[in-house]
Order: sequence, then C-alpha cells, then structure tokens
Amino acid sequence: MTDEPRPTRAVTPRHVVFYLPNLAGGGAERSILRLSQALAERGHQVELIVNQAAGPYRSLVSASVRLTVLERARKVAGRAALVRLALGNREARAVLARLACARRPIIKLAYIPALAAVLAERRPEVLISALTRANLAALLACRLAELKSRVVVTERNHLSAELAERREQGDNPAGWASLIDLVNACYPWADVVAGVSHGVADDLAASTTLSRDTIRTLYNPVVGPDLAGTGSMPLPAGIWPITTPDTTPVILAVGRLEPQKDFLTLIRAVAELRRTRPVHLVIAGEGVLREALCAEIRRLALDEVVHLVGWVDAPAVLMHRASLFVLSSLYEGLPGVLIEAMGCGCPVVATDCPSGPREILLDGRYGPLVPVADVPALAEAMQASLDHPVAREALLARAGDFSIETSTKRFERLIEDLATR
Repeated sequence: MTDEPRPTRAVTPRHVVFYLPNLAGGGAERSILRLSQALAERGHQVELIVNQAAGPYRSLVSASVRLTVLERARKVAGRAALVRLALGNREARAVLARLACARRPIIKLAYIPALAAVLAERRPEVLISALTRANLAALLACRLAELKSRVVVTERNHLSAELAERREQGDNPAGWASLIDLVNACYPWADVVAGVSHGVADDLAASTTLSRDTIRTLYNPVVGPDLAGTGSMPLPAGIWPITTPDTTPVILAVGRLEPQKDFLTLIRAVAELRRTRPVHLVIAGEGVLREALCAEIRRLALDEVVHLVGWVDAPAVLMHRASLFVLSSLYEGLPGVLIEAMGCGCPVVATDCPSGPREILLDGRYGPLVPVADVPALAEAMQASLDHPVAREALLARAGDFSIETSTKRFERLIEDLATR
C-alpha cells in the first residue's frame, strides 16, 4: 500500500544525498529536484550528486541544495573497481564479473569510483537514487565505499515495457539483457526499494525475483502552491497558435519526442478529429523524433494545425490555457505532466498504458482512458472531453492528492525511520 503521512511531529534534521545521472528534462529529474528543495526548506542537509550537470533543469537546482558533479574516471578504473567488488561478494560475483568485462556495460562504470569516493567523504545518513541504472550505480558505489548509509532506490518507469522497447530498437541488446540479472543481484542490498506507482511496483516484482511485499509505493511530488500562479504568467513569445478572440480549442501534449510518448498516434488522432471540428495541437518537448514527427505532420497536411514548440521551461503556463491535455504514451511510471495538467484545472485524456494513468484518473473517473496506439479511440475520447469536460474543481481536488507537501512528508517519515534504525 501507499505510505500515508502521519500527523506532523518535530523534525530531526538529517543528512540526505540524492543521486541522478544528469539534469535532463524528465519526470524523474523534476520530482527529485522538487523533493530535494522541499526537504532542504524543512531543515535537512541536502545534497544532489550528478554525473553531469548538463540539462535544462540545471537552473532549477535550489540554492539550498548542495550540487556535486562527479569527475569522470577512465572506464578501466570502473572495471577494476567492479572486479574488486565481485571478489568480495560471492552471491553477486558472476553478475558483477560479467558487467566488468562487458564490451558495452549497461552502467556508466567510469563514474562509480568517483561516486564511491564522494559518498565515503560525505557519509550521508540516507542516500536516495532514481532510475534503474543510477540505482545500480548507487548500490555498487555504496558497497565500494563500505558505507553504513541507508539506501533508497526508486523505480520511475514500467521496467518490462522499457526493456521491450529497447529490444525492439536493437539498442545494446546484450547490455539490456543483463539488467534484470543486475537488479536481482543488487537491489536486495537496498534498505528500501520503491516504485512511484502501484503499477511500477507490481511490474518490478513480476520482472525480477524481488518479492512484491518488499517493494513500497512512494508517489512523486508534483503539485506545489506555485502551480496556480503560473496561470497569470505570460506566454513565451510566438508559442501559442491562436490569439483572442479566436476560440479554437487547443490540445496540449508535453514530453520528450521519443517513441515512448507515441506522439505519432496523437498527431494521427488529431487529423481524424479535425474531420468533425477545428482544433490545434501543441506539443512541448524536444527529442530524436522531431524530424519524423514533422514528416508526418506534412504528410497529413497539418502544418497549420500541429505545432512542435520545443522545450518549455514551465509547461504549466500552457496547461492553464489549453482546452485539453493528452497523454499518448506507450508506457509510463507515474506521469507527472498528467497530474500537473489536472492541477491547472485542465481536462485530460490518457492512454491506459502501464502504468500510472489508471491510478491517477481512478479508472477513468477524472478523464477517459483509451487503449495504447489506438487512433480512432483517442480521437473519440478527445471529442467527448472537449464536449463534456470533467469539472475543474474535481480535477484540482484529485491533483491535490499528489501534492509536494504530502509526498515530502512521506519521504521525511521514511528518512527518519531509516536514520533511527
């Protein structure tokens, strides 16, 4: 079950370190930045360690959070460190030895010695990591540093769906095939293994040898008190396709232009919807599929209808103005953009993908759920939602269940329990 916050009690300041690969513009990075800032504001000593500081979220790191960027070592140093670790861990020896000898290791080995050195120096009470490969790196580094720190690893995505997509793309098949073996070997070293939704936790247990009873659910912090204020912020110049008094509905989607988000299906559904009513589609995000999406937009003669506006620092500015928000993903963990749109009072439609949307929308109570990659169903759901949107007050109330305050209290309680073991 999801951990519920206990009544407020006196807070003991704790030394907490978060670990991420970089500050790329994803949901995992955004949620960690929110949580680290909230914990720092509540009096904890908080540090964020990253392999690279590059990424659009660099400017969002709170001044109250210490940022440490690791120095990349030679890959051979990482391999040597793994060999030493394998020799001292009989139960994981074979798996670690294969990783050390892999031609294309699934984990960035060059950062593990540096992470171990920083953790050995800092000696945090609790270390929290996010994303599967970063979780593995954090656990390996803690073993190398011989830390007594409590470690929390958090799964952010539907692991089996991600692995299936990687196999289909032919992306380092040997490396990704080894990932489950590494999870089985290393995750038991963690003090807490958590998924960001019940669906993520269920899938992690089904995909590995981990017992479902050992995996907790910890929802991401998403909705903050500043979200309402973004409605009065000015739009970035040239980003919105209509002007007053035009009342054409604007459908919004936000996410990386990558296969997981399946914007091709969304664009095709908008083309179908356009047969019965005028609409605009705005997609905020960047990624490797920009050219493919542009080609499809041209093929469907939607150049004046579909607008790829690139990266937007504060997508809530768009959510407050959109008539409808659509999540068209093939898989997710707990899609924060869907919650954020609801927190802006924007009606939503989502694919019933694994996992997160069904939990967030409570089986469709707060917005339609449609099959993955189903163009007609998505077009029909968008039509129905534009005609009969869910009440703004209901959307705001449901989004409040994923508030930064509620999530921070859950994590703070967890940190206290771990630190006092």
